[in-house]
Amino acid sequence: MTGVQALVDITRDLHEHAKVRPGAEEREAYIAALTEMLEKRGEILADMGDAFSAEERVLLKEAVDMNGFIEGRLQEELGFIKMDINELKRKKTTGRRYENPYGDSGPIDGAFIDKRN
Repeated sequence: MTGVQALVDITRDLHEHAKVRPGAEEREAYIAALTEMLEKRGEILADMGDAFSAEERVLLKEAVDMNGFIEGRLQEELGFIKMDINELKRKKTTGRRYENPYGDSGPIDGAFIDKRN
């Protein structure tokens, strides 16, 4: 199998994997599989030369088109992860405030002190 064909095959696998949206409990396995595929593709890209035949250029064009979808999907998944992290931080802060309502009240600036002479 040529390097270009291997690249297209791994990109197709990545494309098919990226189409599926994981549930919250399967996210770690999903990300691990994506990472593994991206690393394989990176190795293939590093080993490739820069002289391609007409057939290989057609295959590379197909890989570039699939890559556009993959990048968009990965950005979307990154957005979901960021939203989950922000929600978790908010819940943590709310829980802390509930447990200790006077803990983060800040310094007592401007407190009225009655001074008598």
